[in-house]
Amino acid sequence: MLRAALIAGLSLAPLLAAAGEFFTLEGHGGPVKSSAVSPDGAILTASFDNSVGFWREGAPIWLEAHEAAVNTVIFVGPDRAVSAGDDFALVLWDLESGHGQQLGTHDGKVMALAVAPDGRTIASASWDGSIGLWDTENPESK
Repeated sequence: MLRAALIAGLSLAPLLAAAGEFFTLEGHGGPVKSSAVSPDGAILTASFDNSVGFWREGAPIWLEAHEAAVNTVIFVGPDRAVSAGDDFALVLWDLESGHGQQLGTHDGKVMALAVAPDGRTIASASWDGSIGLWDTENPESK
């Protein structure tokens, strides 16, 4: 049964590859550590170069507010995002203006983010052994 499913899946691989178009985004000055895609096709990238890339139609807008490597990014609705990294900080971004505001900080590197369905609460996982819960409407509240 598993073998039949695997063979069927492999036979579809060329069709799936042809359905999408491959492209490369270039411009970060270091390794890319994370990426996120919005429902409308915009892309966020987090990099070792301390930058967040906000990509639309292949062109980046560089979002700069971190003092160390950015480990993770996530969309919070169509016009906002959150990034976090080795500087222990979470930054809430207004993607229309490119302005970043500190959402809060941990006592260790932040490695992962998740957003609640309503977009109001962000959960962050940190090397400090804690999970932070952050209100995107009230930065610096934990």
